[in-house]
Amino acid sequence: MVEFVRHFRGAGGKYIPCTKDNLIPRLIKIAQGQQYGTLLNTSPNLGQFLLKHHVRHVTAVNPMETVDAALFFSDMLIARTGAIGFTPSVSLYPSVRNLARDIIVVSRERCIFRDMEDALTYQLSRNNNAPNPITEFICPSQPEKADGADVFTPQNPRFILMMVEENHPQESAQPESNNSNETQHESQTEESDR
Repeated sequence: MVEFVRHFRGAGGKYIPCTKDNLIPRLIKIAQGQQYGTLLNTSPNLGQFLLKHHVRHVTAVNPMETVDAALFFSDMLIARTGAIGFTPSVSLYPSVRNLARDIIVVSRERCIFRDMEDALTYQLSRNNNAPNPITEFICPSQPEKADGADVFTPQNPRFILMMVEENHPQESAQPESNNSNETQHESQTEESDR
């Protein structure tokens, strides 16, 4: 897991370690803190929690529209590159690019594979040796700069990974420390969770 987090962060991704118990509160804090005008939720399992906490969201967008943020689940993370895998069975869209300036991905520690070969072998084993029609692997990229500030666009989105760690998240990869309010909040939340 440490290798994946190192590559993911190094490529420009934002990593937030979670447990089963604090995933939803952290997701809600991010959604409310960023004040997304439109949040695309592609995960039916998370929709009920968004509704419960009055987080406005949609479950589909027109092909020519974008949203402020999109929420996805990924069951394939590649340790060697820090890439995130998206398949139609969990994302409903052939590509996550060009949908939103923030892509929030929920995944689990057990979804990390050493390399693409291991991930695709896993995918084939789940589908009776038939590959999914489309599997997209995306590495985050560094943001563009404008007047010294990071600029994220649907073409170059910010990837925020909320990883549910099965074993003691505080002992593995720590969240990033920078000056953003959400990261400061996540660090404070982690301290209070211990």
